[in-house]
Amino acid sequence: MKKVSLIIITLNLLLISGCSWFGGDDEDVIYKPAPLNDITEQFHVKYNWSSQVGDGVGDFYNKLGPVSYDGKVIAADKNGLVAAYDIVTGKVIWQKEVGSELFGGVGAGSGIVAVGSTEAEVIILDVKTGAELWRNLVSSEIISSPVIGDGKVVVRTIDGKLFALNAKTGERDWIYDRTVPALTLRGTSSISIERGVAVTGFANGKIVLFAMSNGRPIWEMRVGNPSGSSELDRMIDADATPVIFGDIIYAVTFNGNIAAFNLKDGSISWQRELSSYQNMSVGGQIISVSDTRSNVKALDRRTGATLWTQSSLVDRHLTATISFGEYLVAGDFEGYIHWFDRNTGRIVSRNSLGGGGIVADPVVIGDTMYIYTRDGSLYSFDAP
Repeated sequence: MKKVSLIIITLNLLLISGCSWFGGDDEDVIYKPAPLNDITEQFHVKYNWSSQVGDGVGDFYNKLGPVSYDGKVIAADKNGLVAAYDIVTGKVIWQKEVGSELFGGVGAGSGIVAVGSTEAEVIILDVKTGAELWRNLVSSEIISSPVIGDGKVVVRTIDGKLFALNAKTGERDWIYDRTVPALTLRGTSSISIERGVAVTGFANGKIVLFAMSNGRPIWEMRVGNPSGSSELDRMIDADATPVIFGDIIYAVTFNGNIAAFNLKDGSISWQRELSSYQNMSVGGQIISVSDTRSNVKALDRRTGATLWTQSSLVDRHLTATISFGEYLVAGDFEGYIHWFDRNTGRIVSRNSLGGGGIVADPVVIGDTMYIYTRDGSLYSFDAP
Protein backbone atom coordinates (compact mmCIF):
# COMPACT_ATOMS: atom_id res chain seq x y z
CA MET A 1 0.00 0.00 0.00
CA LYS A 2 1.23 3.49 -0.83
CA LYS A 3 2.48 5.29 2.22
CA VAL A 4 0.38 8.31 3.16
CA SER A 5 1.29 10.91 5.78
CA LEU A 6 -1.56 13.07 7.08
CA ILE A 7 -1.74 16.23 9.11
CA ILE A 8 -4.17 15.31 11.85
CA ILE A 9 -5.27 18.16 14.09
CA THR A 10 -8.45 16.70 15.54
CA LEU A 11 -9.74 13.17 15.91
CA ASN A 12 -11.25 12.96 12.44
CA LEU A 13 -9.41 15.67 10.50
CA LEU A 14 -9.67 14.08 7.06
CA LEU A 15 -8.10 15.52 3.94
CA ILE A 16 -11.43 16.43 2.36
CA SER A 17 -11.58 19.32 -0.10
CA GLY A 18 -13.34 22.36 1.31
CA CYS A 19 -13.06 21.39 4.98
CA SER A 20 -11.69 23.73 7.59
CA TRP A 21 -10.32 22.70 10.98
CA PHE A 22 -10.44 26.27 12.28
CA GLY A 23 -14.20 26.31 12.60
CA GLY A 24 -16.57 29.13 11.70
CA ASP A 25 -19.88 29.24 9.86
CA ASP A 26 -18.96 27.05 6.89
CA GLU A 27 -21.26 24.02 6.71
CA ASP A 28 -18.27 21.83 5.81
CA VAL A 29 -16.52 22.43 9.15
CA ILE A 30 -15.55 19.09 10.69
CA TYR A 31 -15.55 20.28 14.29
CA LYS A 32 -16.65 23.76 15.30
CA PRO A 33 -14.52 25.18 18.12
CA ALA A 34 -16.36 26.01 21.31
CA PRO A 35 -17.04 29.73 21.86
CA LEU A 36 -15.26 31.29 24.81
CA ASN A 37 -17.42 31.61 27.91
CA ASP A 38 -17.15 34.59 30.21
CA ILE A 39 -14.87 33.95 33.16
CA THR A 40 -14.14 35.71 36.45
CA GLU A 41 -10.55 36.85 36.08
CA GLN A 42 -8.56 36.22 39.25
CA PHE A 43 -5.55 38.12 37.90
CA HIS A 44 -4.36 39.96 34.79
CA VAL A 45 -1.02 38.89 33.38
CA LYS A 46 1.14 41.33 31.41
CA TYR A 47 4.05 40.29 29.31
CA ASN A 48 7.62 41.42 30.05
CA TRP A 49 8.60 41.92 26.44
CA SER A 50 7.82 40.85 22.91
CA SER A 51 10.04 40.47 19.85
CA GLN A 52 9.51 39.49 16.24
CA VAL A 53 10.99 36.25 14.85
CA GLY A 54 10.99 36.72 11.09
CA ASP A 55 7.79 35.55 9.41
CA GLY A 56 6.83 32.97 12.02
CA VAL A 57 5.29 29.71 10.78
CA GLY A 58 2.35 31.07 8.79
CA ASP A 59 -0.61 28.77 8.22
CA PHE A 60 1.35 25.53 8.55
CA TYR A 61 0.91 23.17 11.49
CA ASN A 62 4.53 23.78 12.43
CA LYS A 63 5.37 23.50 16.14
CA LEU A 64 8.58 25.49 15.72
CA GLY A 65 8.83 26.50 19.37
CA PRO A 66 11.59 28.42 21.15
CA VAL A 67 14.13 27.23 23.71
CA SER A 68 15.90 29.05 26.56
CA TYR A 69 19.63 28.48 27.14
CA ASP A 70 22.76 30.42 28.14
CA GLY A 71 20.84 33.57 29.10
CA LYS A 72 19.09 33.65 25.74
CA VAL A 73 15.79 32.70 24.17
CA ILE A 74 16.44 31.11 20.78
CA ALA A 75 13.68 30.87 18.18
CA ALA A 76 13.34 30.35 14.44
CA ASP A 77 10.91 30.97 11.60
CA LYS A 78 9.89 28.53 8.87
CA ASN A 79 12.02 30.29 6.23
CA GLY A 80 15.32 29.56 8.00
CA LEU A 81 15.90 32.56 10.27
CA VAL A 82 17.34 31.55 13.67
CA ALA A 83 17.68 34.30 16.28
CA ALA A 84 18.79 34.68 19.89
CA TYR A 85 17.18 37.21 22.23
CA ASP A 86 18.29 38.53 25.60
CA ILE A 87 16.32 36.65 28.24
CA VAL A 88 15.68 39.83 30.28
CA THR A 89 15.07 42.51 27.64
CA GLY A 90 14.10 40.58 24.51
CA LYS A 91 16.67 42.46 22.42
CA VAL A 92 18.25 40.62 19.52
CA ILE A 93 21.74 39.24 20.30
CA TRP A 94 22.31 37.56 16.94
CA GLN A 95 20.45 36.39 13.85
CA LYS A 96 21.41 33.75 11.32
CA GLU A 97 19.83 32.77 8.00
CA VAL A 98 20.50 29.06 7.49
CA GLY A 99 19.06 28.88 3.96
CA SER A 100 16.68 25.98 4.59
CA GLU A 101 13.03 25.63 5.57
CA LEU A 102 12.76 24.71 9.25
CA PHE A 103 10.15 22.64 11.05
CA GLY A 104 9.47 21.30 14.50
CA GLY A 105 11.55 23.22 17.02
CA VAL A 106 14.90 24.40 18.27
CA GLY A 107 17.30 22.47 20.49
CA ALA A 108 20.12 23.92 22.60
CA GLY A 109 22.79 22.67 24.98
CA SER A 110 26.54 22.09 25.30
CA GLY A 111 27.27 25.49 23.75
CA ILE A 112 25.35 24.86 20.52
CA VAL A 113 21.95 25.43 18.91
CA ALA A 114 20.40 22.71 16.71
CA VAL A 115 17.61 22.94 14.11
CA GLY A 116 16.28 20.43 11.61
CA SER A 117 15.14 21.18 8.08
CA THR A 118 12.56 19.84 5.65
CA GLU A 119 15.54 19.06 3.39
CA ALA A 120 16.80 16.46 5.91
CA GLU A 121 19.57 18.68 7.27
CA VAL A 122 20.77 18.91 10.86
CA ILE A 123 22.21 22.42 11.26
CA ILE A 124 24.36 23.41 14.24
CA LEU A 125 25.12 26.99 15.31
CA ASP A 126 27.33 28.49 18.02
CA VAL A 127 25.07 29.67 20.85
CA LYS A 128 27.18 32.79 21.55
CA THR A 129 27.51 34.12 17.99
CA GLY A 130 25.09 32.23 15.75
CA ALA A 131 27.95 31.15 13.48
CA GLU A 132 27.33 27.86 11.68
CA LEU A 133 29.57 25.10 13.02
CA TRP A 134 28.44 22.21 10.81
CA ARG A 135 25.52 20.63 9.01
CA ASN A 136 24.89 17.05 8.02
CA LEU A 137 22.26 15.13 6.08
CA VAL A 138 20.01 12.45 7.52
CA SER A 139 17.50 10.25 5.70
CA SER A 140 14.41 12.51 5.49
CA GLU A 141 12.81 15.69 6.81
CA ILE A 142 13.00 16.53 10.51
CA ILE A 143 9.73 17.77 12.02
CA SER A 144 10.43 17.58 15.76
CA SER A 145 13.01 19.30 17.94
CA PRO A 146 16.60 18.01 17.94
CA VAL A 147 17.84 17.13 21.42
CA ILE A 148 21.40 17.57 22.70
CA GLY A 149 22.91 15.36 25.39
CA ASP A 150 25.85 13.12 26.23
CA GLY A 151 27.96 14.73 23.49
CA LYS A 152 25.41 13.95 20.79
CA VAL A 153 22.71 15.67 18.75
CA VAL A 154 19.78 13.27 18.45
CA VAL A 155 17.08 13.77 15.81
CA ARG A 156 13.96 11.92 14.64
CA THR A 157 13.14 11.78 10.94
CA ILE A 158 9.71 11.41 9.41
CA ASP A 159 10.61 8.03 7.87
CA GLY A 160 10.92 6.44 11.32
CA LYS A 161 14.67 6.71 11.93
CA LEU A 162 16.57 8.00 14.94
CA PHE A 163 20.02 9.52 14.35
CA ALA A 164 22.71 10.36 16.90
CA LEU A 165 25.41 12.69 15.55
CA ASN A 166 28.61 13.75 17.29
CA ALA A 167 27.89 17.22 18.69
CA LYS A 168 31.36 18.54 17.81
CA THR A 169 31.91 17.07 14.35
CA GLY A 170 28.52 16.03 12.99
CA GLU A 171 29.74 12.52 12.31
CA ARG A 172 27.14 9.79 12.72
CA ASP A 173 27.53 7.84 15.95
CA TRP A 174 24.58 5.50 15.50
CA ILE A 175 21.22 5.08 13.79
CA TYR A 176 18.01 3.22 14.70
CA ASP A 177 15.48 2.34 12.01
CA ARG A 178 11.81 1.56 12.53
CA THR A 179 9.28 0.80 9.76
CA VAL A 180 6.54 3.43 9.47
CA PRO A 181 2.91 2.26 9.04
CA ALA A 182 1.07 3.09 5.80
CA LEU A 183 -1.07 5.76 7.46
CA THR A 184 0.37 8.04 10.12
CA LEU A 185 -0.02 11.42 11.73
CA ARG A 186 2.02 14.27 10.27
CA GLY A 187 4.36 14.44 13.24
CA THR A 188 7.06 12.64 15.17
CA SER A 189 7.86 12.37 18.83
CA SER A 190 10.89 14.24 20.05
CA ILE A 191 13.37 12.60 22.43
CA SER A 192 13.83 12.73 26.19
CA ILE A 193 17.38 12.17 27.45
CA GLU A 194 18.40 11.50 31.03
CA ARG A 195 21.04 9.47 32.89
CA GLY A 196 22.62 8.01 29.77
CA VAL A 197 19.39 6.83 28.14
CA ALA A 198 16.99 8.27 25.57
CA VAL A 199 13.31 7.49 24.99
CA THR A 200 11.05 8.32 22.06
CA GLY A 201 7.75 7.19 20.56
CA PHE A 202 7.00 5.66 17.16
CA ALA A 203 4.08 5.54 14.75
CA ASN A 204 3.29 1.92 15.69
CA GLY A 205 2.27 3.01 19.20
CA LYS A 206 5.46 1.82 20.89
CA ILE A 207 8.03 3.70 22.94
CA VAL A 208 11.66 2.55 22.91
CA LEU A 209 14.38 3.20 25.49
CA PHE A 210 17.93 3.43 24.07
CA ALA A 211 21.43 3.54 25.48
CA MET A 212 22.86 6.91 24.44
CA SER A 213 26.36 5.46 24.12
CA ASN A 214 25.61 3.12 21.21
CA GLY A 215 21.90 3.34 20.31
CA ARG A 216 21.19 -0.16 21.54
CA PRO A 217 17.49 -0.62 22.46
CA ILE A 218 17.16 -1.48 26.15
CA TRP A 219 13.45 -2.20 26.01
CA GLU A 220 10.36 -1.33 23.99
CA MET A 221 6.74 -1.29 25.11
CA ARG A 222 3.42 -0.73 23.37
CA VAL A 223 1.32 2.13 24.77
CA GLY A 224 -1.87 0.97 23.05
CA ASN A 225 -3.14 -1.59 20.55
CA PRO A 226 -4.68 -0.70 17.16
CA SER A 227 -8.42 -1.34 16.91
CA GLY A 228 -11.33 -0.39 14.68
CA SER A 229 -12.60 -1.15 11.21
CA SER A 230 -10.73 1.52 9.24
CA GLU A 231 -7.08 2.44 8.86
CA LEU A 232 -7.82 5.81 10.43
CA ASP A 233 -9.31 4.12 13.49
CA ARG A 234 -6.22 1.91 13.77
CA MET A 235 -3.73 4.79 13.72
CA ILE A 236 -1.95 4.71 17.05
CA ASP A 237 0.99 7.09 16.70
CA ALA A 238 3.05 7.95 19.77
CA ASP A 239 3.76 11.51 18.59
CA ALA A 240 3.81 13.11 22.04
CA THR A 241 7.30 13.19 23.56
CA PRO A 242 7.59 10.70 26.46
CA VAL A 243 8.38 12.32 29.82
CA ILE A 244 11.02 10.94 32.19
CA PHE A 245 10.09 11.85 35.76
CA GLY A 246 12.23 10.18 38.40
CA ASP A 247 12.17 6.45 37.70
CA ILE A 248 8.96 6.58 35.63
CA ILE A 249 8.37 7.27 31.92
CA TYR A 250 4.97 8.65 30.93
CA ALA A 251 3.73 8.21 27.35
CA VAL A 252 0.49 8.76 25.42
CA THR A 253 -0.71 7.81 21.92
CA PHE A 254 -3.31 8.88 19.39
CA ASN A 255 -6.30 6.49 19.45
CA GLY A 256 -4.67 4.63 22.34
CA ASN A 257 -3.64 4.96 25.96
CA ILE A 258 -1.69 7.00 28.42
CA ALA A 259 0.61 4.88 30.55
CA ALA A 260 3.37 4.94 33.15
CA PHE A 261 6.39 2.65 32.67
CA ASN A 262 9.25 1.72 34.96
CA LEU A 263 12.41 3.30 33.56
CA LYS A 264 14.58 0.30 34.42
CA ASP A 265 12.67 -2.55 32.79
CA GLY A 266 9.62 -1.06 31.02
CA SER A 267 7.09 -2.73 33.28
CA ILE A 268 3.74 -0.92 33.38
CA SER A 269 2.78 0.87 36.59
CA TRP A 270 -0.62 1.84 35.20
CA GLN A 271 -2.39 2.58 31.94
CA ARG A 272 -5.77 3.93 30.85
CA GLU A 273 -7.56 4.87 27.65
CA LEU A 274 -6.80 8.38 26.41
CA SER A 275 -6.09 9.75 22.92
CA SER A 276 -3.67 12.62 22.37
CA TYR A 277 -0.95 13.82 20.02
CA GLN A 278 0.02 16.71 22.33
CA ASN A 279 2.90 16.68 24.78
CA MET A 280 2.23 16.05 28.46
CA SER A 281 3.34 18.10 31.45
CA VAL A 282 4.29 16.50 34.77
CA GLY A 283 4.52 18.65 37.88
CA GLY A 284 4.12 17.62 41.51
CA GLN A 285 1.57 14.82 41.58
CA ILE A 286 -0.24 15.90 38.40
CA ILE A 287 0.01 14.92 34.74
CA SER A 288 -1.79 17.42 32.53
CA VAL A 289 -2.69 16.65 28.93
CA SER A 290 -4.97 18.01 26.18
CA ASP A 291 -6.72 15.18 24.39
CA THR A 292 -7.50 15.10 20.65
CA ARG A 293 -10.66 17.18 21.17
CA SER A 294 -8.91 19.72 23.47
CA ASN A 295 -10.46 18.44 26.67
CA VAL A 296 -7.88 19.28 29.33
CA LYS A 297 -7.34 16.50 31.84
CA ALA A 298 -5.38 16.31 35.06
CA LEU A 299 -4.39 12.82 36.19
CA ASP A 300 -2.78 11.55 39.36
CA ARG A 301 0.70 10.59 38.15
CA ARG A 302 0.93 7.75 40.68
CA THR A 303 -2.30 5.98 39.67
CA GLY A 304 -3.59 7.55 36.43
CA ALA A 305 -6.89 8.45 38.14
CA THR A 306 -8.69 11.50 36.74
CA LEU A 307 -8.51 14.46 39.10
CA TRP A 308 -10.52 16.82 36.90
CA THR A 309 -11.55 17.49 33.30
CA GLN A 310 -12.02 20.92 31.69
CA SER A 311 -14.22 20.61 28.58
CA SER A 312 -15.21 24.22 27.89
CA LEU A 313 -12.45 24.62 25.27
CA VAL A 314 -13.38 21.64 23.13
CA ASP A 315 -11.98 21.72 19.57
CA ARG A 316 -10.07 24.97 20.14
CA HIS A 317 -6.91 23.05 19.14
CA LEU A 318 -5.02 23.63 22.35
CA THR A 319 -1.28 23.33 22.68
CA ALA A 320 0.20 21.15 25.38
CA THR A 321 -0.96 22.21 28.84
CA ILE A 322 2.16 23.37 30.67
CA SER A 323 2.73 23.68 34.42
CA PHE A 324 3.67 27.28 35.32
CA GLY A 325 3.90 28.29 38.96
CA GLU A 326 0.55 27.57 40.62
CA TYR A 327 -1.24 27.22 37.31
CA LEU A 328 -1.50 25.25 34.07
CA VAL A 329 -1.31 27.17 30.80
CA ALA A 330 -2.27 26.39 27.19
CA GLY A 331 -2.60 28.41 23.98
CA ASP A 332 -5.27 28.02 21.29
CA PHE A 333 -5.82 28.52 17.56
CA GLU A 334 -7.09 32.09 17.98
CA GLY A 335 -4.10 33.23 20.01
CA TYR A 336 -5.68 33.07 23.46
CA ILE A 337 -3.68 31.91 26.49
CA HIS A 338 -5.81 30.06 29.03
CA TRP A 339 -4.78 29.82 32.69
CA PHE A 340 -6.17 26.90 34.73
CA ASP A 341 -6.30 26.36 38.47
CA ARG A 342 -4.13 23.25 38.76
CA ASN A 343 -6.26 21.85 41.61
CA THR A 344 -9.71 22.26 40.06
CA GLY A 345 -9.23 22.91 36.32
CA ARG A 346 -11.24 26.11 36.51
CA ILE A 347 -10.13 28.79 34.02
CA VAL A 348 -8.93 31.71 36.14
CA SER A 349 -7.47 34.08 33.55
CA ARG A 350 -7.19 34.59 29.80
CA ASN A 351 -4.92 36.64 27.52
CA SER A 352 -5.39 37.42 23.85
CA LEU A 353 -2.21 37.58 21.78
CA GLY A 354 -3.73 37.15 18.32
CA GLY A 355 -0.80 36.56 16.02
CA GLY A 356 -2.71 34.10 13.86
CA GLY A 357 -2.99 31.68 16.77
CA ILE A 358 -0.61 29.52 18.82
CA VAL A 359 0.65 26.11 17.70
CA ALA A 360 4.00 25.79 19.52
CA ASP A 361 3.84 24.64 23.13
CA PRO A 362 4.51 27.26 25.82
CA VAL A 363 8.05 27.03 27.18
CA VAL A 364 8.64 27.50 30.92
CA ILE A 365 12.06 28.16 32.40
CA GLY A 366 11.96 28.87 36.13
CA ASP A 367 9.59 31.77 36.75
CA THR A 368 9.35 32.80 33.09
CA MET A 369 7.17 31.53 30.27
CA TYR A 370 7.68 32.10 26.53
CA ILE A 371 4.88 32.01 23.95
CA TYR A 372 5.47 31.98 20.18
CA THR A 373 2.59 32.81 17.82
CA ARG A 374 2.08 31.83 14.19
CA ASP A 375 3.05 35.29 12.92
CA GLY A 376 6.42 35.12 14.70
CA SER A 377 5.65 37.18 17.81
CA LEU A 378 7.67 35.94 20.80
CA TYR A 379 6.39 36.90 24.27
CA SER A 380 7.93 36.65 27.73
CA PHE A 381 5.68 36.37 30.82
CA ASP A 382 6.45 36.22 34.53
CA ALA A 383 4.45 33.93 36.78
CA PRO A 384 1.49 35.76 38.40
